[in-house]
Amino acid sequence: MQTVSPFSFGLMFQTYNSAHPIQFIFKKPRKVAMTTLFCFFPILMLFYNGKKLVDKRAIAPFNLNISVDKPVTKIIEIPLTKKEFVMIKEGKNLLAIEKLNHRGRKL
Repeated sequence: MQTVSPFSFGLMFQTYNSAHPIQFIFKKPRKVAMTTLFCFFPILMLFYNGKKLVDKRAIAPFNLNISVDKPVTKIIEIPLTKKEFVMIKEGKNLLAIEKLNHRGRKL
């Protein structure tokens, strides 16, 4: 997994075939607002405060405002296929989604 600057574009402007999971790390806990305005595929966003998972969301492409009410120290973005996105939205188990993963992405 690649670590990027909190000021980078993350998975925006990438194609699905070239995208890999990335993480944003903040020195201090903070409330964040993000966007997938130029992301051309759905993504799974995991929000952590320390080692504790605070929130997780499957986000559709071209979403203008994604915010979390609790402070976070790390955000992980994972590219999803449309099938994985639908499974998450339907409340399926994340382990079942990982089995669909044909590109070796790991949660």
